[in-house]
Amino acid sequence: YGLLTPDSGAIHVDGRAVRFRAPAEAIRAGVGMVHQHFMLIPTMTVAENVLLGMPDAPFWRRPATSEERVARIARDFSIDIDVTRRVDTLPVGMQQRVEILKCLARDARTLVFDEPTAVLTPLEAEALGETLRGLRDAGRSVVFISHKLPEALALCDRITVIRRGRNVSTVQASDADPAALTTLMV
Repeated sequence: YGLLTPDSGAIHVDGRAVRFRAPAEAIRAGVGMVHQHFMLIPTMTVAENVLLGMPDAPFWRRPATSEERVARIARDFSIDIDVTRRVDTLPVGMQQRVEILKCLARDARTLVFDEPTAVLTPLEAEALGETLRGLRDAGRSVVFISHKLPEALALCDRITVIRRGRNVSTVQASDADPAALTTLMV
């Protein structure tokens, strides 16, 4: 995503190798990142957080138009959220939805989720799963990074095991044997 420089390997976007030197380059290439620890400004509203930093979206000039724009994106992806609420009044699961909306507002075609359920309650994790399936069904690619094998089996189409920075194996989730995956992990 451009936060770290890879030591080796390659990242391919739309069939071509890319090397991101900054997150802005990843965003321009259609890659969005939902961090484990959210990157939100608590005293701003959902709409303001989503549009912050977008040159074509000066939310402070036309708040109602900005709120409608973010509400439309939320509706398009079946994300139920009040875009007028301040982020610091939202539960953690809703704050994560704001992060997802930030990616979608920038037209991310690939969304990377770093340990997304680590901070969620079981009910919030279940709701996130529905959101991820909706993103997939809408044609977005989702990279789901997790240490929780049951979640990976329930949510993913393919599972790649990485151990000590190396790709150990990639399998179809439908064909995956949890015991074999556990052996690969350790």
